[in-house]
Parts: sequence; C-alpha cells; structure tokens
Amino acid sequence: MKKINTVLSVLCMLLFLTTARAQSTNENSLEGRARGAAHECLQQYNGDYDISATTDVTGICFVQGFTYRVTFTARPKCSGPGACPFLAVLVASVDFGCEGELIGVTCY
Repeated sequence: MKKINTVLSVLCMLLFLTTARAQSTNENSLEGRARGAAHECLQQYNGDYDISATTDVTGICFVQGFTYRVTFTARPKCSGPGACPFLAVLVASVDFGCEGELIGVTCY
C-alpha cells in the first residue's frame, strides 16, 4: 500500500510540474505574440523606456483553456545620479481568446 501511495504521489508531482511548465511556456509565447501585435503602440517608448509585460487570465473557456490579457507598461530608464521616478505608464493591452487567437489590441 505504501508503494502505491508513493507512486501516486510522484505521478501527481510530475503532472503538477509539467502543467506549471506548460503554463509558463504559454505565457512567454503570448507575450511575444502580444509584443508583435502591439508594435505600433510600443514603438514610441523604445530607447528611453523599459517596457515590461504581464500576462493575466481574464476568463475560463467553455470546453478547455483560458482567455488572456497581456498588459504592457513603460518606465523611464534611469542612468544618472539623482532621483529616478518609479512611475510606470500603461502603454497597451492585448487580448487573446480561447484558441489563442488575437482578439484585440488597445493602445493608451
């Protein structure tokens, strides 16, 4: 009985790790696709700003999967002595549907 519990525990851990890894890979893929879709929105912030992306789940699909929103923010690069503003500006958001299809791009 102990062997069965051990085997089941190991299988559950492996399933959890592969699911977490797939989720991370999916987020990286979505961020790359979102960056390409929001290229025009991000173009004016290249050079003097650090652009960061966050991926959020916005809904659950009927059969399987999720809908996602990738949000881009820009913060001025600080290169000299003195105070550096931490203020981040919302630049763009990109929405993806249940099948990973691009739903929309919003520039702010």
